[in-house]
Amino acid sequence: MSDSLQGVGRCVENSQRASDSLRSVGEGIGHITQLNGLIATTTEQQATASREIADQLRSVQTIAEHTAANIGVLASSSQSLSPLAIRLAALGQSFHN
Repeated sequence: MSDSLQGVGRCVENSQRASDSLRSVGEGIGHITQLNGLIATTTEQQATASREIADQLRSVQTIAEHTAANIGVLASSSQSLSPLAIRLAALGQSFHN
């Protein structure tokens, strides 16, 4: 009978240890689930930031292209002003003479 009681006692102890281990595993799974949620949130935030950066870079590219085109127009206008300036200077000289 004593052996039987000792066996039951060991069984109860083993059951308690198994229960504690399962509880610990459950807590670990809960922690991992929380971390996965944080990782998913962070990943989405990074993706959003990357999209915003890409949009801003496209805007900068568009502005740079417009600026380059405007510089071309300005250069062309400057070239056409040069002969006009020479003619104006000549006309000014004719009034002084």
